[in-house]
Order: sequence, then structure tokens, then C-alpha cells
Amino acid sequence: MWANRLPRMCLSISERPNSLKVRLNAPPIDGKANDRLIRLLAGCLGVAPSQTRIVRGRPAREKQVLVTGLCAEKLQSRLDPAGPS
Repeated sequence: MWANRLPRMCLSISERPNSLKVRLNAPPIDGKANDRLIRLLAGCLGVAPSQTRIVRGRPAREKQVLVTGLCAEKLQSRLDPAGPS
């Protein structure tokens, strides 16, 4: 996962090989962008923010995020912009 700052939009997700690119409108100061990323991903996936956490890359743009409570198929279908098949 790559996190970049996006000035006007609150969330933009695009797929990359084996990852997602997420653009946020929160500044990378005092963990605000990380907190925003967790809240937005949790909302998109329909899980509580406590079920979503950054396990690697907190200070970096490239992050590894762990989501608990969803199987891989449900996670993928919830991130699919076309919706569940």
C-alpha cells in the first residue's frame, strides 16, 4: 500500500500490482494521515477501525496494513470498485 497526500479529495484508491494506492487529504504530521488511512479503510471495508492497523511503514509512504475479521475474498470484493460479483 502506498499513501500520498491529496489536497482536495478525501480518498482515492487505485490498484497497483499486489498493492493499493491510497491518496489522502490529511497531513503526514503527528500520525494524522495514518489515523485517517485507518478510519477510511475501515469504513470502506465495513469493519471497526480497531480491526485495521498499520503493521509496517508507519513513518513511510509504503505501508503494510492488517485487517482482521474478513477473509481474503470478502476483503477483495469490498475493495473492488465494481462491487461484489
